[in-house]
Amino acid sequence: MVATYSGVKDLLATTRKSGFAPARRAGGVCHRPAAEPLTAQHFFDLVSTAAGRPTPTKASVAGPAVLAVAGLFSPMLRELRETTYQFRAPFVLDSSKFESTFGRLEPTPHPKAVADTVAWYRSR
Repeated sequence: MVATYSGVKDLLATTRKSGFAPARRAGGVCHRPAAEPLTAQHFFDLVSTAAGRPTPTKASVAGPAVLAVAGLFSPMLRELRETTYQFRAPFVLDSSKFESTFGRLEPTPHPKAVADTVAWYRSR
C-alpha cells in the first residue's frame, strides 16, 4: 500500500510560500507537494539505510483489534486507531490545487529528507 510522505523542510517551505493560509487563498482545502508515494516498507528501508542499520526493519500494520487492546495500556496507541483508514487503501495526496495557486515547489527526494531527519535526530 502506498502513501504520501512529506519532509519537514518541505512542509515549512510550502507554509512560507502559501502565507500560512493555503485553504483560504486556494478557495478550499489543498494538499502540499510531496515526493512520490512510497510503501511503508520502502520508507522503513530508507530510514534503516540513513541510520546505518544493516538489517532493515520489517513493516507491518497493526489492525484495529490489536490497537484496541493495546490502547487499554497506552493512550497513544488508543488514538492511533483513528488513523487506520490511512493503511487500508492507497493514501496519495493530490497537490495540483496548491501548485496551481502558489506555483510548483520541488519536493525533497525521500532519501535526502530521511537522511536529514536522521541527522537532526542524532544531533539532539
